[in-house]
Amino acid sequence: MNFDRLEITDADGNYHVPNPAICLVAVKLYELWPIMGGIYLQRVPSVKAKDGICFYRAAAICVELGLVPEVYIHRVFEGMARVGQYWPKLICSRRMLELGSEPDATRRERDLAHYQSQVYLFNARAPIYGTVPLLSDDTVAFTPLFRCVMGHVSGAKELAMKYKDAARLELAAVPVAREVFADQIPEFLQ
Repeated sequence: MNFDRLEITDADGNYHVPNPAICLVAVKLYELWPIMGGIYLQRVPSVKAKDGICFYRAAAICVELGLVPEVYIHRVFEGMARVGQYWPKLICSRRMLELGSEPDATRRERDLAHYQSQVYLFNARAPIYGTVPLLSDDTVAFTPLFRCVMGHVSGAKELAMKYKDAARLELAAVPVAREVFADQIPEFLQ
């Protein structure tokens, strides 16, 4: 998507040339969109050319709030998950950002419980199904970071590399993940 050719209008209806710094963030958000769609929906929500302005506006909000794109899009997808709608136009919604932004203590507890439940599920099912088949099964609710780390630890390097990009995104967006996995995080994710 080419963000340099967008027609930007302000609240007064005046046209502006797109800001190059905001265009760079918009490109990053656009690149993260299919990864997050894969995490939340197991498919990629379609994006049309007319949705480019939404990514530009989202990038402007991201820059204004001083967030890195990975954290911004993670919070927006969390908000979209709460309302059950995954439309590209919602990426620039401050409401979705607020819905996905929990207080740090609440978020930390939820994330810890989420990873602990994955560990419990893995420990219960791995002896029955085997490590690699279990981690490869997309119907099991493991996050990409969990699949990548556990695949690397168990010696399934190809499996770990399959989830590398999404795991890197999750590691950037979920700070508690570094504590949970500590020294098990592969070097290629650092």
